[in-house]
Parts: sequence; C-alpha cells; structure tokens
Amino acid sequence: MDVYGLKRFLKNNGSKDYNRIRALPSKSKIVKSLQKYKDVITKYIGSEYVGSLLKWEVSNERVIQALLKEFNSDTWESIDCVKLNYKFICKRFENGKLIDDTTNIIIYKCDLLNNEDLVMITSAGLFIWSIWQKYKKIRLRYYMHWRGFGCIINYEGNLLPAPDFDFLIINNKQSYMEDNRYIFEELMNDYIDDNILMKLYGKDFLIATINGLSNYTQNLLLIATIILGFLHLIFEIRQFIYSPLFWIFDIWNYFGAILFPVLTSIDWLQFSTTSIWAVTISILLLELKFITFFRAIEFSGTHWAMVIDQQLMQVI
Repeated sequence: MDVYGLKRFLKNNGSKDYNRIRALPSKSKIVKSLQKYKDVITKYIGSEYVGSLLKWEVSNERVIQALLKEFNSDTWESIDCVKLNYKFICKRFENGKLIDDTTNIIIYKCDLLNNEDLVMITSAGLFIWSIWQKYKKIRLRYYMHWRGFGCIINYEGNLLPAPDFDFLIINNKQSYMEDNRYIFEELMNDYIDDNILMKLYGKDFLIATINGLSNYTQNLLLIATIILGFLHLIFEIRQFIYSPLFWIFDIWNYFGAILFPVLTSIDWLQFSTTSIWAVTISILLLELKFITFFRAIEFSGTHWAMVIDQQLMQVI
C-alpha cells in the first residue's frame, strides 16, 4: 500500500491524524531525472502523471493541477490548481555579497515519484510538489536551486540532502505564484512542524537561519551580547570582591556561562564566522545559567538547586 492508500485507509477507519503521514521524497528517481534532463531539447508541451490515487496535470504555461481518485470509483476529483509566475525574482549570495537575480521559469522535465509526489525540474531549480490534505492544497515539499543539482547527485545515502535553506530563508517573503502564496515560507513552516524532517535537517536549518541574518543585524546582536556580558561580569567581580570565599565555593560560578558566550561573540565579530560547537556550548551554558535563577523562587527554586547541585557533585 502506498502513502495515499494508507492515508485513505486511516481516514475511512476513523483516524484523525492520517494527514500527518507523509513519506519522505525518494532520491534515486530524482537523480535519474537530473541526469537526463539536460538531454531534453524539445519544448515542454505539458503532460499527465497518473498514480494509483493521485494524478498531476502540468501545462507548458506553468499550471499545476492535482486530482485525487475518489474511493471505489474511477472518477478524479480536483484538489487544487496553482500557476507559477513566469519571472522568478530572487536574492542570493555570490562571493559573500547579496545580489538580485531574475530567471524566466522554463519547465524541462517532470516525473511522478514512488510516493506520488511530483518532481519538476525547471530553469529556476528543482521543485517537489505534494498534496497535504490538511490544507487541501498543493504544497511545495522540497526545493533546490539549480546550482545545487550536483549536491543531490553526489550526496551519499538514500535520502535527499537538506533543501536549499540558505536560499529559502533569504527569499521566504517572495511570492512565486499568481495567487501570491509564499511557497518557501510554507515549506519552512512544514519542516518546523514535522519532527522527522527536523531530526534529519534541523542542523542545516539552524545554520541557514544564522547565516540568513544580515551582517548589520548580526553585528548588532553580537555587540549587544558582548556589552551585556561585560556588564554581568562586572557584577560577578563585585560579588567576588565582596565575598570571595562565598563566590569560590559556589559551584554555579564555574560554568563560564557569561564569559564563554562573550568570547564566542568577539571571535564571531572579528572573523565573521565561528564554529557551530562554540555556538552550541554558549547556548547550553546560558540555559544552565538561566536555570540558576530558579533558586530565587521560594516554592521550587531551593529544591531545584539542591537536585542540580547533587547531580553535579556526583559527576565531579
């Protein structure tokens, strides 16, 4: 039974969560399509791609229609119809600079995947379309800019590499459909809501989110972190001068929860990049420092601090 057959089975058996079952895109057939699309020299004239329960109709005017086969019938019910804009206006980084780019969308090739998603190779990149019955709409399931086609072909493993998150984040407020839907923003929201996809691509999404900040905004945040960090260190120094023994014997002061993020921010500000492990440790230390503030809460803070102190003593 394929994914849509399973959805229909669960739907007719009273399950309310059947819409959450969505198979990941297949890689092998996409790679074959990418390897063959350059051999296509004739103009795309449109075609139908028929599965067991889902049918796609694509025209040379960039119109995509999805039809679902009705239960115990040969009748096809139209689910949604979308049309891509002819102009694909986007921003992208080149040699560290953000530039504007415009491409006319030309469809080269389409294929039906094993899970009945539709893969579309165009001059603007690779699109994988799916039907998410929760919204009763055609949803973009995967996107890779044409510059990343080689990454898909050379990627090890059976799954696809992470989508082009850098490109998606920069252009998430661009509308590429005639009904002004923000398909890239929808795609990222779908990934955030899907636990399986976030486990697979969450790290890539985090890196792209950090990279997506403008240099000006990023530098402001780093400078604010450094200033606030030094202010906090001043209070730590005052506490040490006032009661050095109390400060030394308080195990919470040995985390470096403020100093390490400050040093990481300085390094990031100086070299315009920093290690992912440094960012991760900084966040962890700040979270631990935040936990220490629960000690000031009368009802649970003292108990919470005692539990953490006990665990730390066992580790040490």
